[in-house]
Amino acid sequence: MNTNEMQWQFLREHIVHKHLAGNEEKNIRMDIIKLPANFEFNEHIHPEEEWVYILKGAFTDERGTHRQGDFIVNEKNSKHKVSTGNEECEILCCWCGVVKEV
Repeated sequence: MNTNEMQWQFLREHIVHKHLAGNEEKNIRMDIIKLPANFEFNEHIHPEEEWVYILKGAFTDERGTHRQGDFIVNEKNSKHKVSTGNEECEILCCWCGVVKEV
């Protein structure tokens, strides 16, 4: 299916996504996630790895500002707090496990 035909769905408050693929047995998923402008996502932990490619916009975390075209790896059990600036940020995200707020 073409991603333009897919509907955005709420992932959690203020965050929408298009679910592209997943494997429940391996507890892995791939999504396009859209973070709104001027947004701050509370500090959270990834119990497994998370791979992020920025499709549009930018976000900032403890390591700095990441922009369109950047690829970020959040290691197993890593913590971070994400915020956006004046424009929304769209990411391609491949992640495992359940994200837990700190």
